[in-house]
Amino acid sequence: MYGWNPPEEHFKEYQLQIEHLIWAEARLAVRAGRDVILDFGFWTRESRDEARNRVRSIGATAKFYAVSCPRRTMRARTLERSKRPATDSLWIDGAAFDKLMAAFEPMQDDEAFVRIDGTK
Repeated sequence: MYGWNPPEEHFKEYQLQIEHLIWAEARLAVRAGRDVILDFGFWTRESRDEARNRVRSIGATAKFYAVSCPRRTMRARTLERSKRPATDSLWIDGAAFDKLMAAFEPMQDDEAFVRIDGTK
C-alpha cells in the first residue's frame, strides 16, 4: 500500500492503517470458519496481549510461534535481503535493524508459544 521504503515519519501511521485492514479481514475469515495466520511480528508483550484479547473477542484462539536464532544471523539475513528488496517488502538497513531490535521484547515463559529454530 505504501511502497517498500515508506518515510520514517509516516511509518507508525501506515502500520496502524494496515493492521486495521488486516484485523478486519481476519475477523471476517474467522466468522466464516477459516483459520487465519497474522504475521505482524508481535514484537512486544503488549502487542501479543492485545492480539490475544482481540482474537478471543472474535471467538477464536491465538497460537504464537517464536522463531529464534542469533541476533548476528538475523542482522546478516536482513541486510542481505535488503540488498535485493522485492517491491512488496520493507527495506531495512543496519541502523533501522538496530532501532527495531532495541524495541523487541522476547516471549516470556508465562506466554504460551511454540519455539521454532530459525538457524536452519
